Amino acid sequence: MTKREEEIAARVAQHRDELTALRREFHAHPEISWKESGTQEKIMTYLQALGLTAERAVGTGVLSYLRGGKSKGALLGMRADMDALPVQEETGLPFASEVPGVMHACGHDSHLAMLLVAARVLTELREELPVDILFIFQPAEEEIRNSGAERMKDHPLVRRCDRLIGLHIWGDMEAGTATLESGPVMAASDTFRVEIRGRGGHGAAPQRAIDPIPAGCLFVEELQRALAREFDPQTAALLGVTSFQAGQSANVIPDRAVLLGTGRSFDTEVRERFPALLQRIARGIGESTGTEISVRYEPGPPPLINDAACTETARRATASIFGDRLRSGGVRMSGEDFAKYENPKCFLALGGGSEDAEKRYPNHSPRFQIEESALASGVRFFVNYAFCYGEEL
Repeated sequence: MTKREEEIAARVAQHRDELTALRREFHAHPEISWKESGTQEKIMTYLQALGLTAERAVGTGVLSYLRGGKSKGALLGMRADMDALPVQEETGLPFASEVPGVMHACGHDSHLAMLLVAARVLTELREELPVDILFIFQPAEEEIRNSGAERMKDHPLVRRCDRLIGLHIWGDMEAGTATLESGPVMAASDTFRVEIRGRGGHGAAPQRAIDPIPAGCLFVEELQRALAREFDPQTAALLGVTSFQAGQSANVIPDRAVLLGTGRSFDTEVRERFPALLQRIARGIGESTGTEISVRYEPGPPPLINDAACTETARRATASIFGDRLRSGGVRMSGEDFAKYENPKCFLALGGGSEDAEKRYPNHSPRFQIEESALASGVRFFVNYAFCYGEEL
């Protein structure tokens, strides 16, 4: 560990209580996508107290600029997402969500706290800072069709960034660990909707109806066959039906069924095959069952690709934090709208789960929790990266 890294670690340790308090404050008062006005106010108040300007951006987002005292002219963007999920919390924590049906079940409360304290430490070190920093607090990461990154990426300040960095805390990874990889690290995340229209009727007279339910079952089965037999097994290709809605009564054959699902991939060519595959299955099942089947496929975020040079800097920045607990790999099929930013970028996967694997809950679970000891590592990553990047210029 260099003297600079020792100083950064010491300063972060001094703010550990504040880091925890911030995370708990955000956790207790979650706000869903594009409704993060209270979160926005907290962020702006904190940044202004540091002597930084804070600009409202893309509705409920915030941008803040820090000029380095020894800046070499490069602008480094640091991003944290802000929104919570429509989940009823079941953790029983003393600082559990005070908003019924809304929970920070994906760790964005932690991301906010880490970036705010990083802003404090970087402000304390601004006279020695070799780069300029743009702090990006982005709303609506959880929105697939209207995500915050889609709008934030086009902000003039964001477009000026020479690099962007971010991180995500994971409840299924042990605290004190991290994963980092160059290239694809998170998958493209698309959605699809299949509507099967038949003819409703009495459950006692199926011969007079056209039942959409067996057609839906055939659709699911054929989709699984096609994935297993038409795609290279070494290529990650996921098309999964996650919702099957049909009928409301035990003795009524419904006139329609609706399937909802997700498509995930890292490969552009694989991703481009998904809509045509769904349409082909729809035609075949429709003809064989006498139903009419329509498919709507909606692309979401592209695969998240870590830039090689950005990732190499991140390895240097994290070596003293994690040692041999920094691992390569960690590729996930989950999606992330950080992928939509067009700047060279790097995204770190930060472990936040319990040492006891039985007590780890995945992100989006109503029992999702993190070990708050992991937060300091995230702050150090942000601050270390700024100085490591500056050394390379």
